[in-house]
Amino acid sequence: MRLPRIFRSALLLALSAGAAAAQVSDPAEPTLPLWELGLGAVGRVETSYPGADSYRLRGSPVPYVKYRGRFLELGGDEALRLIPLRTERFELGVSLDSSARVANRVTSLGNVVPDVDALAEFGPELIYRAAEPGRLAGGRLPGQLELLVQARGVFSVSDWSRIGYEGALLRPAIRYRQFGVLRPGSRIQAGLGPVFVSQGVQAEYYEVAPGPGQPGYEARGGYLGTEARVAIRYPLTGRLTLFGGLTASYLGGAVNRDSPLMNSDWDGGAYIGVTYSIFQSKRRTTRDR
Repeated sequence: MRLPRIFRSALLLALSAGAAAAQVSDPAEPTLPLWELGLGAVGRVETSYPGADSYRLRGSPVPYVKYRGRFLELGGDEALRLIPLRTERFELGVSLDSSARVANRVTSLGNVVPDVDALAEFGPELIYRAAEPGRLAGGRLPGQLELLVQARGVFSVSDWSRIGYEGALLRPAIRYRQFGVLRPGSRIQAGLGPVFVSQGVQAEYYEVAPGPGQPGYEARGGYLGTEARVAIRYPLTGRLTLFGGLTASYLGGAVNRDSPLMNSDWDGGAYIGVTYSIFQSKRRTTRDR
């Protein structure tokens, strides 16, 4: 099955932007503030849950908080990262991320099923830099190649007084990053890898209780799908930054492909946003996520 046209077009656009860059900034030059505080806004279009045939559009203003410490990072790809071990090649840390609540789900037979609470992911991650900047393609391709493994516990959050453990996920991936290629402070990133999720988390999305006209379905743990991500960040000024990205997942062969709530082999979304840094530290850093 071919990748939908919107996903192919966005992927080509992001890769073309990186290939068109003519100059590479010195990666040893401190270009970013150690911390920033400000405001931002982001708009998203995405499937309601993996394998859904409906999309939702969301947009909201958000506070912008960024800290680029050696052992603590706030903002960026994850909401929070703690990095007790960091060398030139390895990073061993703990990260936190989340997904929004899903409501008004309907099976392929027209039955309404329970909502999915907001989910929080928390757990260790290992990053190995397989190739350092300037060493790819004989030095002709700027950027770095990383192997990433995330193992996270997944928790449902109906409200902050009720947090329940649902299971775990494993997300190995290969990731390519370019820093400062378009201009100092810019970043282009692409990643690819499978996702494996335990039975408790799969049940949140795909389990259906038996009822009138509905035989029911018992979800299983295992392979969820293969995920591709492309993201770009471009500073317009020293304080104003534009960012965006695309996610596409192929769910063919998923263990719960026969669930009446799995309505598509493809899953994906896109987002675009802007941040304005009101307060910045005078101290600069080379660390960039």
